[in-house]
Amino acid sequence: MSRGPGHVERTIEALFTENPTATFSTSELIAAVYGRVKWVEKKHRVAVLRAATKVAKRLGNWEKYKCERILESDMTDRGAIFVNVCDVRSYALGRLRTDDCKRTVDDLTREVTRDPRIKELTSRGGTWWMFVQQARVQRGAVLDPKTQRLVEAAEAERQRRLGTLADKIQAVGPKIIRHA
Repeated sequence: MSRGPGHVERTIEALFTENPTATFSTSELIAAVYGRVKWVEKKHRVAVLRAATKVAKRLGNWEKYKCERILESDMTDRGAIFVNVCDVRSYALGRLRTDDCKRTVDDLTREVTRDPRIKELTSRGGTWWMFVQQARVQRGAVLDPKTQRLVEAAEAERQRRLGTLADKIQAVGPKIIRHA
């Protein structure tokens, strides 16, 4: 019979709730839970990923992003990045961390705050900002009327673009492109 969350889950839940604008990789969670283990084994990764997935589901705002950087990273850090999808900064940092393993978290954090392209994506009305607002609505948040109109307009534009793209694909049909 279960006695509630164990040490691993409690530690991860504390990390997630105390740092809502952060992201956490598998190796960072292992370090937080187990401290200075001499050798990170599969059992550590499995326990942390299982517990973090449970905590993310329980809290509702956190999601596990799968890393797409298998060839460039070490074995302990290629599993997952946990992201608070209801926070713009965490979402932006999570997007960058899943794609870029050659730069440190500090470098990526500076990029989120300084890069004009990312500022555009994360500012009010930006694409990433819209994704966060939609995630908040899916989780039961009520948006102010102005934000709600922005989100609805962005969704209508996305649907229009998808329809246009589908029409272009239908128009091309089964044509075969030959290279000279």
